[in-house]
Amino acid sequence: MSATPVPNAGVVPSLLSISKSIRQLLNISLVELELAAGQDQLLLCLADNGDTYVTEAAQQLSVRMSTISKMADILCGKGWVTKGVYIEDQRRVRLRLTEKGEHCGRCPPSSLPTGA
Repeated sequence: MSATPVPNAGVVPSLLSISKSIRQLLNISLVELELAAGQDQLLLCLADNGDTYVTEAAQQLSVRMSTISKMADILCGKGWVTKGVYIEDQRRVRLRLTEKGEHCGRCPPSSLPTGA
């Protein structure tokens, strides 16, 4: 028995290479902003949706709630995000962009503020 050739199989290595290059370019831009991969996505999620609970952000970004919490802690430290609790259920944590964070969520990466 011979294996059936897969159409366009040669495309997969090229696509993987392109994907890797794009990730590297993104990471270079994010380092200049003192952000890690994913933190930018959380900022954009909050800019698009307004106040968002950790559970909702985790679902939207397809990551664990603990990942969102860690990212939010870092972004809180930079003054870009605030955390609040839902009065009826103290376990629910709401994330909100600060004025500085709103600027970050709406501007091109080259104009984002860096540091605290």
